[in-house]
Amino acid sequence: MSLSRTSLSGHRGNSGMPFRNSEIKNSPCSFKNKKLSRTNRNRVCLKKQFTLWLISKMRSEMKCTEVQLNLSAYIYGELNLMQVKKIHKHLGRCESCLKLEMQLEKTFRFMNQMRLDALPKNFDENLERKLQREKRKNIKTHHQSRKIIFAIAASIILFLAVNFLIRDAFSPRVWTKNLSNYRMPASVFGSVNQSDYPSRFRMLKNQIN
Repeated sequence: MSLSRTSLSGHRGNSGMPFRNSEIKNSPCSFKNKKLSRTNRNRVCLKKQFTLWLISKMRSEMKCTEVQLNLSAYIYGELNLMQVKKIHKHLGRCESCLKLEMQLEKTFRFMNQMRLDALPKNFDENLERKLQREKRKNIKTHHQSRKIIFAIAASIILFLAVNFLIRDAFSPRVWTKNLSNYRMPASVFGSVNQSDYPSRFRMLKNQIN
């Protein structure tokens, strides 16, 4: 697609003014192909100048992402004059970045108005004292809990020991030993068949005899 002079007459040259015929004729364009006509040379030169102008314009203008990253520094005045001019120019035609800049400015103004009261002079000492007090409370609570645990364990051991002694006192072995001291007539056991009474009584009979 070829570009005519009339289609690019609205664009600006190196001086910022629209391209003129004199600028196209006197432009520093070098052509390797000497066989090109004067009209084709002017067209190629016009394309080169427009491309260079477009690249320089894209470089000079800041994009939204770059502007938004520098908005905080722009509000606090931490940028140089060239960056401030670029951001100011961008904010003049970008509504979203302008709204963001206004919101940030309100937020920073609100944060500057909120000033925390200074801490008292003895704040560190009071804090240390409170921490030591809480530490002592925790130690006392720990000792009390250990005492309670030991008391519960001792009561459980005592209960098991008493239960064991009671079971041992009423064990059948005691009755067997007591019965072995008494002599019973053999006719009592002889009148009954040995298979009819239990083995414990058979043992008792053997001990008596």
